[in-house]
Amino acid sequence: MNQIKINEEGTHDQISHWAVDRPSIIGLCIQILITVSALIAGVVFLEVSRRYEWGKIIYFKRLSVLPNNTPEYKEGFISLIKHIASISDQWIIDNVGLDAAMFIRMFKLGAIIFGFGSLVVAPILIPVNYFAQVPDYENFDNSTMPFLSIGLKRFSIANVPNHSNLHIIHVIFIYIFTIFVCKKLYDYYLEYLRYDYDYKKEETIRAHKERLGELVQFRTVLVQGIPSSYRTDKALKQWFIDHDIGDVENAFVMRDFDEYLIKIYYKRDRALRRLEDAYCTWINNIIDYQRKSGHLIEQSNASEEVRSISLCEIVTSSEIENKNKNKNENENENENKNEEDEIQEEKSLINADEPTLSNDELNTLKKELADNEEDVVDNIRRPVNENVTNVGEEEVADVDETTPILSRSVVDMNFVIESLRPTAFKKSGGYFVDSIDYYTEKLIKYTKVLKDLRLRFYDDDGSDKSVYTSSGFVTFKNQHSSTIASQVLLCSSNNTFDMICTPAPHSHDVIWDNLDITIKRKIFQNFTLSVLTVILIIFWSIPVSFISGLASIDKLENLEWLREHLPWLVNMKNLELLETFIPPIITSLFMTIAPYVFYFISSFQCFESHSAKEQSVMGKYYTFLLINLLFVFAIANAFITFLTALVQSPLSILYTIGSLIPQGSTYFINLVVHYPVSIVTTFTMPYLPFYYWFKRKLCRTPRDYYELKNETIYPDYCYNLPPALVIIVISIVYSIISPLILLAGFAFCIIGYFAFKYQILYFYVKEWEFYGKQWVFIHDRIVTGLLLLQVIMMGIFEVKGCYFTGIALIPAILGTMLYYYFFKASYERRTIHLPLDQYSSKTINYEHYRMVTNEALTEEEGQTQEEEKIEKEEKNKESKDIKELHLEEIKKNMEQAKECQTAKTPGFYENHSYFCPLITSNLSGLWIPSQAKKVLGEENLKKIGCLPDNENYESIKEKYKLREEDLKISYYFDDQWK
Repeated sequence: MNQIKINEEGTHDQISHWAVDRPSIIGLCIQILITVSALIAGVVFLEVSRRYEWGKIIYFKRLSVLPNNTPEYKEGFISLIKHIASISDQWIIDNVGLDAAMFIRMFKLGAIIFGFGSLVVAPILIPVNYFAQVPDYENFDNSTMPFLSIGLKRFSIANVPNHSNLHIIHVIFIYIFTIFVCKKLYDYYLEYLRYDYDYKKEETIRAHKERLGELVQFRTVLVQGIPSSYRTDKALKQWFIDHDIGDVENAFVMRDFDEYLIKIYYKRDRALRRLEDAYCTWINNIIDYQRKSGHLIEQSNASEEVRSISLCEIVTSSEIENKNKNKNENENENENKNEEDEIQEEKSLINADEPTLSNDELNTLKKELADNEEDVVDNIRRPVNENVTNVGEEEVADVDETTPILSRSVVDMNFVIESLRPTAFKKSGGYFVDSIDYYTEKLIKYTKVLKDLRLRFYDDDGSDKSVYTSSGFVTFKNQHSSTIASQVLLCSSNNTFDMICTPAPHSHDVIWDNLDITIKRKIFQNFTLSVLTVILIIFWSIPVSFISGLASIDKLENLEWLREHLPWLVNMKNLELLETFIPPIITSLFMTIAPYVFYFISSFQCFESHSAKEQSVMGKYYTFLLINLLFVFAIANAFITFLTALVQSPLSILYTIGSLIPQGSTYFINLVVHYPVSIVTTFTMPYLPFYYWFKRKLCRTPRDYYELKNETIYPDYCYNLPPALVIIVISIVYSIISPLILLAGFAFCIIGYFAFKYQILYFYVKEWEFYGKQWVFIHDRIVTGLLLLQVIMMGIFEVKGCYFTGIALIPAILGTMLYYYFFKASYERRTIHLPLDQYSSKTINYEHYRMVTNEALTEEEGQTQEEEKIEKEEKNKESKDIKELHLEEIKKNMEQAKECQTAKTPGFYENHSYFCPLITSNLSGLWIPSQAKKVLGEENLKKIGCLPDNENYESIKEKYKLREEDLKISYYFDDQWK
């Protein structure tokens, strides 16, 4: 075999600019100092922030949105750390989820592995490497502390001479380290399976009320590639019944969503928000007027209640006095009346189960509403006119108790209130319109058409095949049946893509837009984008390598800008420090954009669920990081040498890897030491207070304040997990090459454990759950890291001429591969499907199990067959059709909404069926500030949400066939979220 010899002298100018013999211990110490300073600053920032109310709202979000699933809040920092450390993995699984628990256990496993390495491996290998060649202190510039000038090469295997018998010690510790890591991986994997089994059991789910929605999920399967002959709800359900897979509760085939339905849905939401903004503008105008002309209001003989009397009402002074005496009673009565009206309005929406518009009328109206573009300039706030403020300055004459009074102040105030209503400019007509009337009219139209469209969504009887897609959901009456359905071969069609059945994702996890895409198209897009991802990862190395190369001493010395503006930096000591710090910083900054690119690519792969998409991004990002960090950043200038050697002699890859990969050990020590700085920015998120302050300044309506205070952040595992896992894997890869990295890896895992555990417990709120399947991802990558360690060490031994030592690693490589194959074959499927024996909570004694003879079995079968038939018929009669289920889901969503009453329940914790939110979500009513009760007056309060009584009233009512309950949008008073 023709090997390419890459000796130290020949490649010194070509290898990485942070080769192991250049950076010194003092550079590492300064890096540690920077990291510790960043950690202290982050902890102080968080501790100071949470002393304020806004800090608790921002950094302890779960306390407000999920108080029952959040641990107790502790005031002191030490108390908080102790409390976080005391919370068990089981508590996290029960209250947060398996994904969160497995993410935290990754750091826990890393801490155990590197703790073992720091106590067993490092104390022996570091002295062996250091004293393999004794350094000559006389040649170092630092005469007072020469040890600080020693390059980190002295602590790595690079300091061990060629053909040295000391490499036998390295081989022994490779075996010890491999066995320990595989044993811990084995134990953790079995614990994950146990957690997974318990987490998915029905009795476990029922024990936690917030998880009741998952009962439907585990009984449901997603069916794709449904043949055209079964693309109706009844046909699909009957197909599963006929094949005796299990009792079917319901089944429905996904329909194509009308683009007009989508447009009207979003137009209604926009009109609702603009109408709420218009009411807030009106109320603010009135309050501004009262503030500017308060002295005029005080001069009025009428109290605050007088301003709510209807226009031109004649009252006496005694009547006014009586009204003042009964102030509290009137307020209570008004509040009770408003509450009754709200309940009645809510009931009206529930009882309106039959649409009044025909299909032809709906088609005409929906096209008209969807195609018409808004042509108004929103909510022009009227300034308080000086002429308006002068109204009511006339003094009211003295009167006795019996003298009737024409309430001039009432007339004037009603006129003022009406004159302060916001207006909008209609561009098409070139005139102003009343904003409230305009958007109320729009909202009522959108609501009526949308309600009828939703009610008629499942009206078809299967005659129009074009509305059906090839995907659907089938819900069984027990988990046992759904598990069988998702594992068996369902269809004998020649088309391999027919009737593909998989466990259904959570209803909040489903990407509804991708369900109607055919499997063939998904495969084609997945293949194309996977090739694009590979090309991107390969070619990304070119700019990364170029930018990294700029950080070398030679390049820094030749920078004219640096010489002109910062001449004090252009000396060897400062440049060596820059060379130590710049690469990790460039790495962190340059890698920040990568996950967003991969997330964008994965958006076109048509995944059925967000969790599957997240898993895809996780795999791409991890591969990208590992390749770029291990082969590009660490050997930036030698990367072209590596590729050239690989092309010229592919068989020399082992020798080439053994020559070049160890050169990055010092870089990775600095990177692992530096990476906690990134963790600090992750758990403090210093931009959040400014973001919160900015969004609060933009809030105008009660809904804006409500959404701001209930806004949650999802723990993006596709962003947070790969970088941390790469650090762990690289620390494993370099654990024997440069044992100092074990200490850095241990510190990293401890910091990551507490930082992310705090966020999991108090900050993050999940939006979907992948049930800990990322543990399979973590397990496989750590095993790959072990294999990389063994192969690279074989290459190093070959470079150093220790051939028999390298051969001695072959059993370790084969053993690790055998372990990996064993796990893939034995346990991976168990993470996808729950084994059938785990569904029963009863313990069956198989040793004394009663065996039934064939004759007895035949008699029992004859007796039970008829009973089974009767039971099936009764179950089929009791089952509801899809339209009834759809109406029930709409009502259930309306009940769960609890508008303005409580904190918003995160979507994953709501109980939903498998209907697209467009056709079942609650159509929210108006949220009006409570100040409206004081400033608008009784007559105006009655008009809130009502169709404006103008020249268009009758025509709109007739055109849209509006019933009494359709003439008014429900409204709620709220100020508690401000």
